Amino acid sequence: MGNRIGRKSPTANHANDPDPTEISDLRALHLNGREYLQDLQNKLFQTETDRDTLEQELNTVRAWLDRVEAGN
Repeated sequence: MGNRIGRKSPTANHANDPDPTEISDLRALHLNGREYLQDLQNKLFQTETDRDTLEQELNTVRAWLDRVEAGN
């Protein structure tokens, strides 16, 4: 049989295996990224809602000005 001296254990960490700390950091980044994405989506929705409200207000003011100008 061959000499086993100097062989690495099959359970030994390899240089390419991720560090548990790195995995934890990646999970935190993923979670924070998801939260940030949700926050951006909420802001976009709010912006679109605000835009719709502003457009309605503009239309109301334009209609009011048209009535005022028609009365003069």
